[in-house]
Amino acid sequence: MKIGIVYKKPEHSEKNEITALVSELIIIITSFGFETISLPITEEPIKELSKINVDFVLNLYKDDADHKGILEPHVSALLDVIDIPYSGSDYNSITTCIDKARTKEILSYYKIRTPKFQVFKTGLEKLNRKLSFPLFVKPCFGDEGEGITEESIVHTEEELFKQVDLIHKNFKQSALIEEYIPGREIIVCIMGNKQKIVLPLYEISFENYPEGKEKIHSSRAHSVHTSVEYKNKTIKCPTELPKAVEATIKRTSLKLFDLLNLNDYARIDFRIDKTGTPYVLDVHPHPDLSEDGILAKMCDVMGLSYDQAIYLILKNAMERAGIARKRLPAKPNTQIQRSIKEYEQKDQ
Repeated sequence: MKIGIVYKKPEHSEKNEITALVSELIIIITSFGFETISLPITEEPIKELSKINVDFVLNLYKDDADHKGILEPHVSALLDVIDIPYSGSDYNSITTCIDKARTKEILSYYKIRTPKFQVFKTGLEKLNRKLSFPLFVKPCFGDEGEGITEESIVHTEEELFKQVDLIHKNFKQSALIEEYIPGREIIVCIMGNKQKIVLPLYEISFENYPEGKEKIHSSRAHSVHTSVEYKNKTIKCPTELPKAVEATIKRTSLKLFDLLNLNDYARIDFRIDKTGTPYVLDVHPHPDLSEDGILAKMCDVMGLSYDQAIYLILKNAMERAGIARKRLPAKPNTQIQRSIKEYEQKDQ
């Protein structure tokens, strides 16, 4: 069996995080007994995907805010057209989730708590008076804190329209305005399909931020390793929450996974306000699979090695696609199921 790892080809030729991740995954998946190749995709996915000759795809393709995620769902759609099974969610689910405003519309319809919001497409809109300052301004499309800075929190209409204008100019897309929820930031990851497991909850804590620094996970906090934000954020996994709050977050996450028809694995971000009420901020259908990423950290806390986490994702995706279990070696699965069972017993 031949597995291809599809990812967005970096604009620059030098090795970067995605090419390093693909190289590592090739080694891991090859150790499971599969021929494994890399399949970098440029902005011509139809031409490139139509030529691939693999039996299964590990889909790592992600777009950035500059491209508004336009190609990301189409990679899944093209794989469906050429009838090659793949990991992760399909065209419809990805299209919904990468559009943060559309996701919030669905959440609101189903009465799932998310901050009140408004979309500014032109910058000429009038602010909905039902929204209360402070407000939070971010691009409708984008990941990993793109377009988010300390100035994203606004307290006046003047500050609001300045940020809206910046997003229109810098990202060529609509701005999403939502009520800012101060409080704890909790991340949930789910793995599975018919049988799903909520991984240990992960908190990004801002308690060590310098006084006066806005307690948000900005683009600098995400990836600028030399920044004050990155150096002073604290990770807690597992984190401790009141039982009722934890139960609500897990129940909401599982409901969203099914409601948005997500597959194999996903990430959901929450903020908990001062009353202990959790609000959904974002849904990520393709969370980072790197060894130092959030999902891998959660799996480690649960007792799964990085190799086992990748195995579990492949297993879930292949079983969903109807590919026989015998194509994956049995031993890792036995160890994985033992670790999951032990974790679930402790979590009860």
